[in-house]
Parts: sequence; C-alpha cells; structure tokens
Amino acid sequence: MKVSKSYIIIYLICVFSASYLINGCAEDETITNPPPSGGAFTLSGSVTNYPGGSVIAKAEIIKSFPPDTFAVGTDTIDNDAQLNMSLVTPPSDFLIAIYLIVPSGISVSDTSAKITTFGGLRAYTFSGALLGYILKKNFADTVFEGSFAVQYIFSTKAVTVTGSDTTINITDTTISAYNLSMQAGWNTISIRRTVQRPNFQLTDFLSGELAGASWRWETAPLFRKFKGFVL
Repeated sequence: MKVSKSYIIIYLICVFSASYLINGCAEDETITNPPPSGGAFTLSGSVTNYPGGSVIAKAEIIKSFPPDTFAVGTDTIDNDAQLNMSLVTPPSDFLIAIYLIVPSGISVSDTSAKITTFGGLRAYTFSGALLGYILKKNFADTVFEGSFAVQYIFSTKAVTVTGSDTTINITDTTISAYNLSMQAGWNTISIRRTVQRPNFQLTDFLSGELAGASWRWETAPLFRKFKGFVL
C-alpha cells in the first residue's frame, strides 16, 4: 500500500531540506558534474552572497518516525566563503523504500532500492542557532522559466526513474517528468522548470548537474521556492 501524497510531500520537503520546484527549460543542457562512479562524494565551491563570519554548514537528512535528523556532511565556512564538504553513508533507518513514494505513471527499475535526499545545506552559528540556507541553483530570488536547482540523493542500489506525473487542479496543469539514472551511493540531480506559463508548469528531474549553477546563501525559508522531489 502506498503512502499518501501529502505524506510524500512532507517527507521529501523535510528530508531534502530543500526539495524543490524550479523554473524551466534552459537551452544549454550540458551536464557539468555527472554522478561519480563511487567512493568519496564532495560538495565544494564558493558561496555567493555569503554574509561573512564563520558558520557550521550541515547537509541534514530527516526521518519522520520517530522524528530525528542526521548530518551526512558538515563543514565550517569562514570569511573566504568556501565550501568543502564530504558526504557519508546515511544510517539505514533514515532510508525509505523508493516504491513507497512512486506515483502512478512513473517507472522504477528496482523497487527494492531505498533512498534519502537533501537539496540545501543549513547554516548554524557555533551555538547551534539557524542562520540560513545554502543552495546550489542558477537563479537568485525570482524563479523563471529555465531556472533549476541541484539536489543530492543517496540510493542503496543502481536504479532508473522514468516517466511523468500530471496533476490537474481546476484550470491549472502541473507535469513532473523524470529521467533519472542513479548509481548506488550519492547522486547529483538537477530539477528544472522547463515550461512556465499561465495555468501550466512542466518540471524536469534530470541526472547530473546542469551548467550554470552556483552555491547561494539564502536567509529566507526555502520551501516557498522549491517543489518536493516527489517520485
């Protein structure tokens, strides 16, 4: 029996901490950072609009039952605004079976795979106060057609996810299209708003990292900008 869609959205928005929706179709679809073949997985780069000082950046995943968080990566960012974070293997109790979050119309090559994911880093003071978020994306504040953000997914097995899911709400149509090929371990994906026009949105979920994204500091909550990664 599948988990309800509302649970899926809540789970993945939290589990991803920045599970997104983004705008549309960029003409340049070059993959600049394909998933590695195994071994170490590192997040690195300069953080745009970094406010200065020192913060603790964490890549946090969550589980709902019982509620808990786990940092799969931690790094100290200083005035140079440089991120260099290695990701570790998540605890097994933070993983969810992929078949529980697959809506009709989406094909999964191996339904025994388990996953967890995050899309943004949380930035804390050394005393533990939350200051903001750090995301990798190609836009600042306004989402437009062609915008995309980067997300990271851990899978216990190699798995492909393909197909599309359509939601119609009165006069509004939303399509989420998936073309993912993930290895066992950590994977990079891009979530792009390919089409955005009145009463219609198309969001593509693609393997690898599209060209043009950078790490960006966000002081406001992410949830208003991004759509949950709903398989």
